[in-house]
Amino acid sequence: MDIKKYKQIRFIAILFIISIITISVFLKLYLLTLVSIFTGIILFSLVHLSNKNIIDERELSIQEKAADFTYSIFGPTIGIGAFILLIPSFSNLSVFSKGEFLFLESLGTIFAFLTLFLITLYSISYFFLAKKFGGKKDEE
Repeated sequence: MDIKKYKQIRFIAILFIISIITISVFLKLYLLTLVSIFTGIILFSLVHLSNKNIIDERELSIQEKAADFTYSIFGPTIGIGAFILLIPSFSNLSVFSKGEFLFLESLGTIFAFLTLFLITLYSISYFFLAKKFGGKKDEE
């Protein structure tokens, strides 16, 4: 990744975090505000520490492993979360059928869509990157 693209991605991430902080303050969602501020501090410190123009193989290897590790945790977590949050809507318990916990079904649906989007995005990016850098088909 070149420096220009790195700065663009960094700017978009910082803009996103600032907008989440602003919205959460106006909506009085203080936990989201604190988590966003903590995420912003981590992002700013990592950006400041890795503000080098030279990227070697070690740095690339760390980035690849971090991305793989993040995907392997985030994908199953939101997938299992979607499954768990959608179960109460199919139960015949009166607590869940009154509509008091209707938001659980909505949240489960959102998690399910996010899981499907993540799997689709990973599959498409893997296909194009394998084609660009030579994948398993070239080895056979």
